[in-house]
Amino acid sequence: MDLYAMVKNAKAYFTIDVNWHILSWINYGFFGVCFVLLLSIDHVSQDIRGMLPLTDEADEFHWLHHMELMQEYLSLRSVNCLLTWLRLIDYLEHLSPASQQLTGTISESIGDLTVFVFIFLIVMLGFTQAFNLQFGVQIQDYSYITLSFMALFKVMLQSL
Repeated sequence: MDLYAMVKNAKAYFTIDVNWHILSWINYGFFGVCFVLLLSIDHVSQDIRGMLPLTDEADEFHWLHHMELMQEYLSLRSVNCLLTWLRLIDYLEHLSPASQQLTGTISESIGDLTVFVFIFLIVMLGFTQAFNLQFGVQIQDYSYITLSFMALFKVMLQSL
């Protein structure tokens, strides 16, 4: 749909709702990367099918690399899922004309929201590192940077 609209009238495509179109193309890019990564994982997984545990063949297989590819795929897929749900906000306008005010407000404030998220991430990452350094040895929830970030995010949501 976006490709057809872009080819049909490129000038209008790049002047009207530019933020939504950029979000769509980022979403398509993530989808493409996830698809290629999934094909790569599937290709590597073909070697596992006939493998018996505790054999020389199983010992020589690069299990850690395979698991890292799967974890990378899952991370990219989750970001792509979020982008897809955000794109649905744009389609609300086509479903219900009453939601035009909401989608217009979100479209106009995307720059300010981006600055807010960037500043929020700076503050969260600062507290994440501080809590990891201070409590990482004693408390399991703060032992890794990612666990510390998630624990602080959960604490922030519980206080709301």
